Amino acid sequence: IHYFGLEPIINSGTVANIVFNMTPNGDFIFLEDDGDPGNGFSRLRSGDAGFETTIFADPTNSLTINGLNGNDALNIDPSLVNPIPAGGLFFNGGSGNNLLALLPATFNNVTYDFASASIGEIDLDGSIISYSGIEPVFDNITSTERVFNLPDLPNTLFLSDSNFPNNVSSRLTSLDSTPQIEFRNPSDDIFINGGTLVDKINIGDLEPELDATINFDTGLGNDVITSTVGLSLTQTLPDMNIFGGDHTGPTGDEFRLVSGSELGDFSLTMASNGDRLIGLEDELLILLNGIERFQNRVLFATHDIEFSRAMQARVGIARALINEPRLYFMDEPISTPELGPATGFYFESVVPTTALSLTTGIGDDELLVVGLPAGLNLTLDGGADNDILTVDPAHPATILNFEIVQALLEQFLPIIATP
Repeated sequence: IHYFGLEPIINSGTVANIVFNMTPNGDFIFLEDDGDPGNGFSRLRSGDAGFETTIFADPTNSLTINGLNGNDALNIDPSLVNPIPAGGLFFNGGSGNNLLALLPATFNNVTYDFASASIGEIDLDGSIISYSGIEPVFDNITSTERVFNLPDLPNTLFLSDSNFPNNVSSRLTSLDSTPQIEFRNPSDDIFINGGTLVDKINIGDLEPELDATINFDTGLGNDVITSTVGLSLTQTLPDMNIFGGDHTGPTGDEFRLVSGSELGDFSLTMASNGDRLIGLEDELLILLNGIERFQNRVLFATHDIEFSRAMQARVGIARALINEPRLYFMDEPISTPELGPATGFYFESVVPTTALSLTTGIGDDELLVVGLPAGLNLTLDGGADNDILTVDPAHPATILNFEIVQALLEQFLPIIATP
């Protein structure tokens, strides 16, 4: 059927699959309800008079929109009725600079599965959008959580503010494996899951209104998470959870935060030997409102407030004055410039004001706690090993400098070998 000057064109039959091939000049397309919600019809409308508006019966299976040589933009509007059929929506941008926009609507979960820099899927509570040949994506969906599953490629990813002021959105960009995505911040969680190869995830300045918890699962490979600028995630800003995942080779995963970074509640799980948490500069690196406060190049494994033998660790003891209560935990062999070769693990932490529960790993461990607040309930789960707990009931205002710290370690933990 050839048609000219018709608008709209009605398709009133029952069709399993519908395919729209767009014009070669590039189209600004709206996929939306036809304006009569619930009647089983949707509409393909041009935003620039590039083609005739088409009202069609919702397909029972799939809907495909093919761009050609021009710059195409597909705007999906699920605000009244979700126009994505049960078998999915396929948008093939073709050549040119093509974009995909998800207009404001509400879903519980939004999941991105990336296959490459321009190919992937978006899952809106089970409604699937498959895309190819597009960048960027403008995602204005209000959601509870967002999930970004990286492909099994070497991924270099950047998470930052979208640079549009006061728009409660963030930006995800990649050098090689995802399109640029501007997305509305979810209310609860952001999950970024790595692939099987090396993932490098860089965290920049984030949207001040971002309240969701940021969760990283680096997956397989020797992965690196880095804050490219000093993070400022305090007060009502998001918490952060990092799971190191498994890795290949001897080096493990690295989690790098520049000095001056300030985080909300922080949880870190190191899954295997060789994982490291590193402060990149010789200044104080602080995790606020969580359990850790530490100096540069503290390398450790922790999950909540459990400390285990999950990795080899080493740390330099700061020469600055220390005013908070501290925790010193001996576990794996270390070597530091200050102490020389040693057979223990030094760790310092701000302790809670009411209760602290610690779990040691396999083997005989010695634990020294100094500067505890009065009335702190301290418990140690040492398992079946010969673990030793020593508590110094010093006043919490006790000032510990480098020499005092070294003396305490030598006195209470004789397994430390001094230079």
